[in-house]
Amino acid sequence: MKTRILLLLTLSCCGCEPQKPLPQTTPNGGFYVETWGQDARSTSTNPLPFTVSNVQIQGQWQDDSCAPPFAPAGNASTWTYPSNPIIIVWNARTCAHWKFFWQSGIPWGGCASIAGAIGYVPGGTPYDTVVNYTCVLYDTGPILSDARGISFSPNPTFSDVTSGTITANGAGFSSANGMPLFQYFDQNGTLVAQQNATSVAANGNSASGPVPSNIGSVPAGVYVGTVSNAASGGSYAFLNGGVVTVANGGVTIGGQEQSTQVCTQWTFTDGCVQWATTYDYGTVSITINGVTSSVSYGGQNDTPSTLVAALANAINANTSINTLVSATAWDTKVLINVTQSGSHYSLSATAASSDTTDFPNGSFSAYASAPTL
Repeated sequence: MKTRILLLLTLSCCGCEPQKPLPQTTPNGGFYVETWGQDARSTSTNPLPFTVSNVQIQGQWQDDSCAPPFAPAGNASTWTYPSNPIIIVWNARTCAHWKFFWQSGIPWGGCASIAGAIGYVPGGTPYDTVVNYTCVLYDTGPILSDARGISFSPNPTFSDVTSGTITANGAGFSSANGMPLFQYFDQNGTLVAQQNATSVAANGNSASGPVPSNIGSVPAGVYVGTVSNAASGGSYAFLNGGVVTVANGGVTIGGQEQSTQVCTQWTFTDGCVQWATTYDYGTVSITINGVTSSVSYGGQNDTPSTLVAALANAINANTSINTLVSATAWDTKVLINVTQSGSHYSLSATAASSDTTDFPNGSFSAYASAPTL
């Protein structure tokens, strides 16, 4: 589940601080940044916040800050990317404080002269955090506002799922004037789906509604989901937005590497006098349109995340299938998207131990989202 981050305005300047030694880069980092603008000037005809593209954003790692059971992960190097309005910051450091700088964007360029804002990216699942970064224009000048965010669950969602429930988590949801409105926009700002919520939590921290019936016709990709509270007179007041990822299908890998003690030396008088640890080994496979891509596991270092990454690489390298689909590693899921819109292919997955004597159930499981992409 994605979480949202509060950005606190600081008074330090870009480049004033002495360079800190960067921690060693590790895998399993990564998060999103989403850029927003709000024209709150007295002459504005649209004072509501909205997503803003074509803004250059820079992130500078500040420090690691973690509490068990999480640990810092990823790359702490400074990065600079243009927003669209979503930025995927690949393997960027999690469980860490970052300083974000708004560097460009008309009419939002005034925010480029303002000191950066500090945001905290918590530990946990990679790419589960979305940092909202908002430039607000007032008559007195621009500011970088505090950000309040929304996360959607389930995320990612699959285009073959045309029923069920989507829940938005955050703060400020209200049913005082009716149910909130969920809207979904592509990265060009085009509305692709919308649906009213059917329930709001008593504390205002979540709202739930049905999956839009046309989600199956939406191309795979990253979308912006927004929530607006119902206002008087039948209108809606924008609350906030978050990221919704849609994939054509996927495979979820579960489990953990298993081991057992086996006897390596046995005598008639004393029984087993020497034991050794043996680890499970086997194969995890994904079959698409009759073509199988497999990876092996065995030893102490395999996890669902490492297998997902290996499987995505195997699919993308398989010349018998890589012209039909593409695969992406997402935490414990392999997201699979068809390259030709409207195409459908069979999908299945298996995980099996090669040592069924010691590990009859195997260490890992593999489940496809549906039998067809």
